[in-house]
Amino acid sequence: MALSILGNGFPPIAVLVTAPILARALDVDGRGDLAAATAPFMLAVAIATLGLPDAVTNVLARRSYLRRVTWLALVSSLLGTGMLSVVIVWLASPILTQGGSSGLATLMTIATVATIPGLLVALLRGTAAGLHMWGVVATERVLNGSLRIAGIVGFALAGQLTLFTATLVTVLGPVLAGFAYVRLIGAKPSLARSSRPTSSRRTFAYGTKAWLGSVAGVLLMRIDQLLILPLGGAAQLGLYAVAVNVSEVPLIINSATREVMFSSDAAQRDNARAGLAARATFIACLLCAIVVLAPIGWWLPLVFGVEFSGAIPIALVAALAVVVGVPGSIAGATLSARGRPELRSYSILVACALNVVLLFVLVPPLGGVGAALATLAGNVVSSNMCIAWTVKYHGFIWSDFYKLRSTDLAALKRALGRILRRR
Repeated sequence: MALSILGNGFPPIAVLVTAPILARALDVDGRGDLAAATAPFMLAVAIATLGLPDAVTNVLARRSYLRRVTWLALVSSLLGTGMLSVVIVWLASPILTQGGSSGLATLMTIATVATIPGLLVALLRGTAAGLHMWGVVATERVLNGSLRIAGIVGFALAGQLTLFTATLVTVLGPVLAGFAYVRLIGAKPSLARSSRPTSSRRTFAYGTKAWLGSVAGVLLMRIDQLLILPLGGAAQLGLYAVAVNVSEVPLIINSATREVMFSSDAAQRDNARAGLAARATFIACLLCAIVVLAPIGWWLPLVFGVEFSGAIPIALVAALAVVVGVPGSIAGATLSARGRPELRSYSILVACALNVVLLFVLVPPLGGVGAALATLAGNVVSSNMCIAWTVKYHGFIWSDFYKLRSTDLAALKRALGRILRRR
């Protein structure tokens, strides 16, 4: 768990460290252009996976294995979807960049090319997670964050931090960090006694079920950064990008817990453990949000500049959206771990549809605040639908996720103690 928190925590910290540098170097409109240029890459590198990294994690965590022909099929599929993503973005870029600076469409397409190797990195990450090699996963993510900091700071010191160089650093860091997975060479899964290879058909079937939810989940979290530019302009997108960087700090804790729960629950089901994880993570994320956002009116203008003060109300709403979605996020990981990823997918698809409708309704009059409200509504819907599915099919009750217990704080304290002792 400590390694997972380290791995999930370092990239957001790197984003926070570099965000003020980018804000002051590019100004509000330039920051919006950067968000627009890299948004398709962020979406494609998650959507174009077809759910295959999750499928590999599930197979290996169940102490099964894949034949060589299945691995070749996985790699070929990801290369194909990566190239298709580049073509789609190239065709759509003139529409997506309306309201942005000249040359933004070309830069958006160039950035999306990094999707192709990025998908292979995602497959390697799924393999390491299935083998419980959390140290390797953490190394990749720390390397990713370190490359971002080094690149942004280096270009800033050289006086060369422009929209182009910032885009290159943003999309190449995650790709180069994939070299951390050289440690997978020679790694072997721990097989059950009666273990048989999981067929390609079953692997792709699981991936498809998980993929629907992944697509909707990424769209729910990131499509706003694609639509704000044409709907609200570069300045509103610039404010929104900064607000999201700040408000997603609690996701460090949530993402770490969700990954560990997915792998561990796939290996051994435990309702009590899943419920405790949901409640304790909710408490931890809430406390983290309060610490970060309570003094935001003082520190955000000081760090980012007065011109970014408009990001404050957006950050508050966006952070609320993150926190209220925590219990359902753990419930969704439980559904996926127990072979029902399609239920999580249905939940997020409904939420995503609602989110897109609200973006078109709320962004033109409210700008970034409207986008944050749309995300909040979507998170509430998806979270509670995931919980409802676990109640219906896996013997949970609603209070497992929402009724806080005195023992939850004690469990959280013990977990924090273990993390500190491992440092």
